[in-house]
Amino acid sequence: MKFAYTLAFASHALGAEPLKPPATLPWGQTLAWVRGRDGTLVELCTPVGG
Repeated sequence: MKFAYTLAFASHALGAEPLKPPATLPWGQTLAWVRGRDGTLVELCTPVGG
């Protein structure tokens, strides 16, 4: 999960708006959502089971 937090914070530093902080799902995947500077919705995630 440390990687997901690092990626979410780095994207924020580059101008993305955090929408949902990193969370670990029941099947082990970690994901977060950010909105890019151009308005694009971006999902940041680890592989399923990893």
